[in-house]
Amino acid sequence: MSHKIIIQALRAFGVPEIAIMAIQHYSLAGFAYVEVNGRKGILISVKTGSGQGDPISSILFLVATEPLNRALTQNFRHIMYTTEGNLTVGPILFADDNLNPLAVNEANELQPIIDTYNQYTQVSGLNINIRKTTALCINTSRETMDDFNLMGIETPLICKHLGIHLGGTIEETMTATMENTEAKRIKRRILGTTPPTDLLHRSLLINTALVPIYNHIFMAIPFQSEDIKAIHKEILDFLWTKQRDGETVQKRRLVAKDRISASFNRGGLQVPHPAETAEGLQLNLLQKIYNRERLPGRFPPSFLPQILQETLESSGCMTFVEHLENFGPERWERTAKKIKNKNLLFSQAFSAMAKLLRIHETDRKTWHAAAIDGHSKFNKLLPLTRDESATLRRHNIITVYQIFSINDVGGIEDLINPELDRIMPNDQAITQKLNLLRTSLSRLRLGFRDKRHVQLASAGLLLRGENNLSRFYRKLQREVKDGKLKTAPAYTTRRNDGVYYPYADTFNNAYAIIKLGSLPSKTKETSFQILNRTTWTNNKAYKSRMRDDPNCDLCGETETIEHIIYNCEEYSIALWKEFGQCLTATLIEYSGDEIPVIQLTPLEIIFNKIHPSVTIHVKEKSIIMTIVHLMQEIKRDILYRRMNRTENQARLNITRTRAHLLSTSRKTLSLFEYQGTKNFIDSINFLKSLESTIIARI
Repeated sequence: MSHKIIIQALRAFGVPEIAIMAIQHYSLAGFAYVEVNGRKGILISVKTGSGQGDPISSILFLVATEPLNRALTQNFRHIMYTTEGNLTVGPILFADDNLNPLAVNEANELQPIIDTYNQYTQVSGLNINIRKTTALCINTSRETMDDFNLMGIETPLICKHLGIHLGGTIEETMTATMENTEAKRIKRRILGTTPPTDLLHRSLLINTALVPIYNHIFMAIPFQSEDIKAIHKEILDFLWTKQRDGETVQKRRLVAKDRISASFNRGGLQVPHPAETAEGLQLNLLQKIYNRERLPGRFPPSFLPQILQETLESSGCMTFVEHLENFGPERWERTAKKIKNKNLLFSQAFSAMAKLLRIHETDRKTWHAAAIDGHSKFNKLLPLTRDESATLRRHNIITVYQIFSINDVGGIEDLINPELDRIMPNDQAITQKLNLLRTSLSRLRLGFRDKRHVQLASAGLLLRGENNLSRFYRKLQREVKDGKLKTAPAYTTRRNDGVYYPYADTFNNAYAIIKLGSLPSKTKETSFQILNRTTWTNNKAYKSRMRDDPNCDLCGETETIEHIIYNCEEYSIALWKEFGQCLTATLIEYSGDEIPVIQLTPLEIIFNKIHPSVTIHVKEKSIIMTIVHLMQEIKRDILYRRMNRTENQARLNITRTRAHLLSTSRKTLSLFEYQGTKNFIDSINFLKSLESTIIARI
């Protein structure tokens, strides 16, 4: 592409002359030379190209090719494909990838488009290779396809465009796209499972590297249940396998399959099911359509609203906006079934909206905004008829808030709204059905406090939000699962085994340690496994028939995770006692206060509760979190030494125990110094003081 054409295009589109001069002198000024056998030739002035690699080069390319794009859009609409609803989309342009949906009967009808490309080449100097053009032929005669081939245009069964492999049908498109993505998926799994990554790191890789491979697919085309199952299996393989000498080896499963999508404090890994990811992205599609219709000035032009409206009209359904403002999940699901054969992507998006609305119907914060028509709690034997639904809309009775009695301050009470009889005196059947719905909702005990009237049903309110709907949907699904699980399984097993356990809230809050930014990923996983009781012990080996007895090699007691961490008389009891004394001495020096000797309990050791003496005598949050951080590192060190114990370490004296504490303290100090942020200055000084205390006791 010549620089002359770039400058002309910039001027044609009204770019200020001073900006053009800057571009001309800085971005379009280039020199090169040819080197042969180590000898440089003369300096050559570069007069073509947009400067590939230059940040502004892509913008210059787009501006310079815009005249060609406009010619294609405006001059050939007569051969562009037109839908049954008389909608012509026209060329789909993205950088140098042009997709032209055409309706031609003969190959020579393409010649004017090819001539336009050739004319642009002559003017701009940009070489457009017709041999790279492919034609995806749908309902096209064999003779026409042969003529395309004679023109130098290939006619494959599958064409790739922007990561989507287009086929003759939507089913072929879905299959081809997923098949061509599989190799990339497998490669990333191998790369992710070859190094010794820990569990939490793998869950992060799944959310940031593995599943996003499919995001552009889920945003553009429907998904098949078989593909979702395959992706979910890949996630499980990513978590529970590793590569050893080129072979895939199964690892021990540390989290139940059904809990993987739950929060950490429910024993999960916060890895959403791929179906939830796909449904969330489809909800984004509906949100974009609604925002385009509601605020056309703020959002880019799109044919999606017209395509959706055409799909709904041809299936005998009400408009998209009417769905948002009036309907509940059952009506959305009914529409999804009606349009399934017309547009599978929109059908799945409507089903996803139905799932979201069902959650909102039983949410304590939003249940009152749910739509009456299509509410999932409506009596199945006495549903609303079409005429009754129309009557409610005519009287603007939309949300369940309106069927409850309204008190003097605008709140609602658990009584049928007496205004319904006044508004609809001749429709007692409707009132009776609404009263049945009110009774069903009352049984759920969702609460009436602070509930106020809203102008729109839940769907309209959700899509009006500025937040990304897919992220909100995944978070909401996780909250629903968390609500069902209450706590991680380890909470129940501790209670059943007679092991100390705190209140459920304290137990759940213990998992907040995973969010501590300074903590290494491996240490986080250690704390996570201790809370979940999934750390390998002699007792587990004995129950798995991999060991003759369940006893601790140091003291002979049954070795559970609690025994290893804080209850072994030969090691961990003495270790924590010594740490408590060292910490007390350091805090006395730090605060200048008299402090009783800190005695650490399972509440602080296992469940990460901050000791009262620390909260009372330490004001800086950074130092408090440093103590918490150090305790996690001590637990990790205990497990490391237990797993790597030698015969001469069978009996430990207090000096060796102090040396272990000193080693862990120095490792933590080195980590903070390496991370090197200003937030760690107080923490580093505190750790140095603690180190001096430990050395003085050795």
